[in-house]
Amino acid sequence: MASQALTDYERQRLENIRRNDEMMAALKLQSKASELSAASKRQRYLSLSLSLVFALCIDLFIPLRFVMFIL
Repeated sequence: MASQALTDYERQRLENIRRNDEMMAALKLQSKASELSAASKRQRYLSLSLSLVFALCIDLFIPLRFVMFIL
């Protein structure tokens, strides 16, 4: 397949993408996004863990005041 010439719109779009990528790299947004993602995953895991503990307590009829004291 023969390579087609880029239109002005496509060239401008690619230039904007390149410029935005450089700006994001300068601001280190990718690393900050990774940090936030990791933090939210930890929070989600903790929330799920506590939910499971409470569900088990209800199934085993353990008063939550004892569980909260242990946690």
